[in-house]
Amino acid sequence: MKIPVYYVSIEGNTKHFLTKMSQIFHNVDLHQVDNQTDLFKINHPYFVFVPAYATYEDHQKKCVELPQTFPMTEELAWQKNYKYCLGSVGSGNRNFSQDQWIWTAKLYRKMFNIPIIASYELRGNMYEENVINQRMVRIWNQNTKPNQHVKEVNVHHVNPRLAKLEKKYGRNLQGERM
Repeated sequence: MKIPVYYVSIEGNTKHFLTKMSQIFHNVDLHQVDNQTDLFKINHPYFVFVPAYATYEDHQKKCVELPQTFPMTEELAWQKNYKYCLGSVGSGNRNFSQDQWIWTAKLYRKMFNIPIIASYELRGNMYEENVINQRMVRIWNQNTKPNQHVKEVNVHHVNPRLAKLEKKYGRNLQGERM
């Protein structure tokens, strides 16, 4: 069994992140949603990965969704597909305003009551892949029947450059070991 993941990738960052994750963990089933995708009924648990495509309109003093993420928004609304979504993972660029950070995931939380389970910046990193995958597996296993459970895979990637510095300074520089 693999965990279904539906995603939007405009610049390729989300697709890159998920492709790396699926090559490492082999427990996610990826489905890209774009302008060419016909609307379809989703009647099983799944997760959504979305970039933060929004613009800040000064005259309204609020962010508004840009057309790049409309296909996913329409898919979630179609025949109430959002009811089966276990959570969203938002990505973005922290150099933009805090209002825009993971904006699309925040929109889905507000519109569809979909919890945000994690976030990552741009193309993410190995640590974030590990943390996000573990969260997805735990949530999946809590919300599915035992015969659908997915085994948790614990992968620790060692950054060779940081490993040298850790050895030199005797400190953990690569985040919490999972």
